[in-house]
Amino acid sequence: MGRSGCGKGTQVELLEKDLADNDPNTPVLSLETGARFREFLKGDTLTNKLAREISEAGGLQPAFLAINMWSLELINKFKGNEHLIVDGTPRKLREAHVLEDALEF
Repeated sequence: MGRSGCGKGTQVELLEKDLADNDPNTPVLSLETGARFREFLKGDTLTNKLAREISEAGGLQPAFLAINMWSLELINKFKGNEHLIVDGTPRKLREAHVLEDALEF
């Protein structure tokens, strides 16, 4: 947990390497929302434009967008037999509750 550029991504890389070294038979699924957001901001829909404006102003994206970014990854990629690393979320209490629901599910 920390502000942008403080090394959270570096810690994730170190954790992924440690898991691969110490438990090579278990895959790792890393839910990283930053890269998905950066790709999303390149789009040309109204939602993309509004999110781009928020990003350029240094604001925090709405919870529904952040939840969408990681929940689709979880739904489409999580098989249940891997280590799970969640990077970049939750950033708001509402997101934490949704993440808790997803993990309990």
